[in-house]
Formats: sequence, C-alpha cells, structure tokens
Amino acid sequence: MGTGNNPQDLSNLKGFAKNLAVWSLHKAAPLAIELIGSPWLRARKILGLPRVHSQCALVNAVAWMRRQASASCTPVVETALTSWLLEYPRPLPPHQVLVGPGSPRTAHTISPPDVAAFVDAASDGLVLMATGTTPQPRIALTPADFMELAAGFAELAPTRVLWPLKQSALPEGLRLEQLPLGENTRVVPWVDYNDVLGHPNTRVMVSHCGYHSVYEAMYHAVPVVGVPFQFEQEENLRKLSAKGMAVVMPNSAALRRGSNSTFQRQQVAETILQVLQDRSYAAAARQLSEALQAYSRGRSPYDRAADEIELAIHTRHVQRHQQQHQQRQLARSEGKQEL
Repeated sequence: MGTGNNPQDLSNLKGFAKNLAVWSLHKAAPLAIELIGSPWLRARKILGLPRVHSQCALVNAVAWMRRQASASCTPVVETALTSWLLEYPRPLPPHQVLVGPGSPRTAHTISPPDVAAFVDAASDGLVLMATGTTPQPRIALTPADFMELAAGFAELAPTRVLWPLKQSALPEGLRLEQLPLGENTRVVPWVDYNDVLGHPNTRVMVSHCGYHSVYEAMYHAVPVVGVPFQFEQEENLRKLSAKGMAVVMPNSAALRRGSNSTFQRQQVAETILQVLQDRSYAAAARQLSEALQAYSRGRSPYDRAADEIELAIHTRHVQRHQQQHQQRQLARSEGKQEL
C-alpha cells in the first residue's frame, strides 16, 4: 500500500524491496512520532515506568497496572472505507472488511449562489480543479506550476474551470492576483466537491487523487486528470487509470523523481482536452458509477461498518462464554475423577 506497485510488481526484487521499504516506514513512523512527541510517553519515561506498546497505550497501561506482560493490540475488526471496484484483488486477514467509500453522496444545490450561477452557465462544460484540503499543493508545487496551470486552464475556453484555491495554499511569494487566469476560470475559497461533481455540466475533474476525491468522481461518473503529489495518490491514479476513466498529467509532482520539471501550459490544456473529447473516459466513468451507486443503495457504508462491528462483538462474546463453559465442564470432570 502506498508504493504505486500492483500485485505483479511484487514478483520481482525491485518491486518487493520498494514495497518492504514503504511498509517499514509506515510501521516505524507512528512509533517515532509518539516517542518524540507524546507527552504521555515522556512522562512515563521520567517517572521510570516501563515503556508500553506505542499503538495501544491504554491497553498496555492497564496490563502494566495488573502486573501483566505488555498486551498485544490485535484488532477485533477493521472496517475500510473503500471498495473492490477500485482495489486490486488480494487476500485480506479475517478481521478486515471493505464496506465501501463513505464520502460520496447525492449532489445538493451548489453554494454560494454566485458559484452556482457560474456552473449553471457552463454550457460548454465545466472542469473542476480539486486538490483537497491539505497543504500539499503549497509544498509539492512551485510558483511556476501554479502559473502554468492557470495559463493552461485559460486555453480551455469556452469550457469553464472552477478552482477552489486559497492564498494559504500558494507557495511563499506568490499571490492569487498574479495568476494568469482566463475569463473562463473562477477561483473560489471553497466549494463542496460532491455538489459540483453531481452537476450535469461538470465534465472532468483535475485532482490530486486522494481517496475521497477519487471515489466522489467515480460516484458521479466524472473522468479524472490526475496531478498526484505523493505516492499513495499516484497509486490511486494508477488504479483509476486501469479502469479507463483517468489519465495522468505530465510532470505531476509525484512523478518527477527529483527532477526540476514543472507543468507546461500546453500539456495541461492538451491532457484535459483529451479526456473531454474522448468519450471512452466518460463511458468508463458511467459504468463504475452505476456499480458504486447500486452498492451504496443496498446499505450505506456506515451501516455496513456498524453491522460488522456488532457481529465481531457478538462473536467475541459468544466465543468467550463458550470457553468459560468448556473450562467449567473440564473442572467438573476433573473433580469427579479425583473423587
């Protein structure tokens, strides 16, 4: 997970080593963060108390107070808000269950009204530029990247572009007023992606390909042009591209591998136009949308998760009582034998 590898890549040494390195990093990072930054663990160290399992502090604290060995933290059940429609087929441990994505929903009226009017008037189609709510654009992209994106969007006219973008998301030294925005482009502080993706005028989403954005685009049958910033977003884009509803923007940050390349306005425009004009992307998106919506209509992901948790708790409760019953029966039989 998070490597960009597919299952076939694991059959060679390079792919296996890459997967192992990322797995090790994922396991080591939480421990390092807690050891360095957790006041609770620092206090335990100062008091001379034994170190505990970093990912199950409460369980281990109780175990220590009872003079028991450090307890493991094996989960009873893990529910993942994802779907086999996107994931590679692979075996899962018995306690892991995929319940479907939780963020997609039916579109509501776009707010505020002036943004709704801009989208309603996009008779030649709308492109949504969506890079999530994290500071990744500011970190991963350069001022030149933003300038080239803005110029590339301007070349899409008369197709309109809606770009949720705040000043805080821009690199230091770059102002919103400096971007060469075309008359077809509207920059807004924020907009709900589901509402825009569900609008009939929306044709393409340019996205960093985070999990929520990918599933929202899939749910609303909107093809994607991916601009991933880091490895797990690149992996999501690869999966979506394999389904036929996405392409990658040349020179995206996650693909630069240390080079100094940037987006180029002509490539930005050509890549988006490719998805706008080739109907196969929209057809693939509609097929995935129908499957995902049919799955969601049966039962919501959160209801499915609640069902799995209740089942796991009930099963664990029954197993515990069965063990206690067997122990009592064994004790009785041993007592009779002694008599």
